[in-house]
Amino acid sequence: MYFIVQKKGSQAETKPYTNFNVFHDNLITRLKALSQIQMDFDKRCKEVEAKFNDKLNDMRKQLDTRWKQIDKFESSLKTYADTKASWKRKFAQKEGELEAIKVGLFFTTFPRESIH
Repeated sequence: MYFIVQKKGSQAETKPYTNFNVFHDNLITRLKALSQIQMDFDKRCKEVEAKFNDKLNDMRKQLDTRWKQIDKFESSLKTYADTKASWKRKFAQKEGELEAIKVGLFFTTFPRESIH
């Protein structure tokens, strides 16, 4: 953004010691233009900062959502692992019971005295 300060027709680049009023007017005009540039710059900076903060907040919300999804996934994996371990224990217990029943049936079918 550039501002061009237009000089008045009668005003030229004057030295302060030749015509102080013209010099003063030129200086004030340029300072006003410079002040306007600074105000526009500050305004633009605030706009950009607001956009950046909005995007940053959106990204934080997305990140929080992703972390919640990951936490839920980890929780479901832990539940799955616990359930799997529980079923393995139950299976091993039932296998042991089945083996005991088979052995019990073997000895009831074939008494000990007949084996030796």
